[in-house]
Amino acid sequence: MRFSALLLAAIFFVSTNGAATPSPLDISNSRHTAAALEMIRTVLGRPADKVDLAEAGMAFEKLVDPSINTDAMLGQIGRMAESVQIMAGPAASGDEKLAALRTYVYQPGPWNDFKPYSYDFTDLYGRDYTHALVSRYLTTRRGNCVSMPFLFIMLGDRLGLRVTASMAPRHVFVKYTDDAGKTVNLETTSGANSARDIWLRHVIPMSDKAVATGAYMAPLTRRETLAVMAGVILEADYAKSRYDETIAVADVLLQAYPKFIQALIFRSAAHERLIDAEFGSRYAAPDLIPPRLRGRYLSLAAQDRADLNKAEALGWRRSDYAPRAVQPPASETDLDLSK
Repeated sequence: MRFSALLLAAIFFVSTNGAATPSPLDISNSRHTAAALEMIRTVLGRPADKVDLAEAGMAFEKLVDPSINTDAMLGQIGRMAESVQIMAGPAASGDEKLAALRTYVYQPGPWNDFKPYSYDFTDLYGRDYTHALVSRYLTTRRGNCVSMPFLFIMLGDRLGLRVTASMAPRHVFVKYTDDAGKTVNLETTSGANSARDIWLRHVIPMSDKAVATGAYMAPLTRRETLAVMAGVILEADYAKSRYDETIAVADVLLQAYPKFIQALIFRSAAHERLIDAEFGSRYAAPDLIPPRLRGRYLSLAAQDRADLNKAEALGWRRSDYAPRAVQPPASETDLDLSK
């Protein structure tokens, strides 16, 4: 029995017991601890320009999969960035570094053992949260619209490029600012080629309101980019029915990035799941809930509705999360935008 009108499908797509406080980028194999949540808070609370995006991203992924060898992953990212710098040259401009980075990632050659990185067509709709892990992308060389932009951003950051994330419904892309101050969109699921706003909005429909509020299409700050990197933790918790943890992590991420629609929807859906678990199987209708439990039910329902209201005020629509392939066409030339 369902008490709410719709349980939204989440898309995308943590005790020290008196011990010394761990390093902000160091976490034990225990996933659901106060120390882990504190680690996320600490990373997001640092001066953003002092945080290495690759280190933070691997620390977040370690919370999802404790088996990840973060030293190995960071070593691989470091070697990749060094190779790109050599390809670009010692005095390379931003655009020259960007061109070298594109070549290294997407073009077969000795720099990548003739095995370029590409889109993972085995999970076209992004249903498996592990496919959003940069560590998996590094290992398999197959990624999606979360892992691909974030590896590109991590590498660009190591190269000194001005790169950050930007959001669309069920999608992350890259904003790159060149040495002259011009900012363009880069679509990393198709070669990190430039993509105009009109093209992205054509292949990924979104409301004008969401663009106007800055929830979609706006360049994120470095701290907001970090919050979106940590979004995979939400998806993992939700997929494992860890709804209290989903809510706790969403609380932290929304403090850093209040317009993070994905976190609002995950938190709303987690409250709905708690309603189903605590009341749906016991009572045929809300008015049959005993008075001593009614406060809990009303609190969960109110929090669920509040998050949906916030998301809708930002321009989110339920259709934003309708099932669809998350890979755009290969280039703008695949679409005729004149019609």
